[in-house]
Amino acid sequence: MQCSWEIYVGVRAYTEVCQPSEDQAFEADLDDAIARMNEFIVENSIVPVTKSELQDAIRQRKQHVGDVVRGQSDDDRRKLCEANPIRPMSIALRSASHDLRVSTLNTLLSVKRPPVKNPCL
Repeated sequence: MQCSWEIYVGVRAYTEVCQPSEDQAFEADLDDAIARMNEFIVENSIVPVTKSELQDAIRQRKQHVGDVVRGQSDDDRRKLCEANPIRPMSIALRSASHDLRVSTLNTLLSVKRPPVKNPCL
């Protein structure tokens, strides 16, 4: 679960910085998935964590991705976004249908367990 959360947060940060408002339905799906994962993490963590702490981590990730490309020329920004290691995961998630993304998330969240890093997806 934690691994999946990291991927979704990374993809959301990437889309916000590198593809802003390009696919609002996809962005909404990511936001919904992250919110649902946040709920799962808060409810099932062995070490207590709050939604606020998770939101802070998300803001930090977005800030970091933004800092990398901020102030760059359009060409350099494009190159940095294309070279971003999260880009292939973003492409893969975006290429899946909304229904498949929701179904996969439902399966991931279907069993109450500690939100550990492995297994991932």
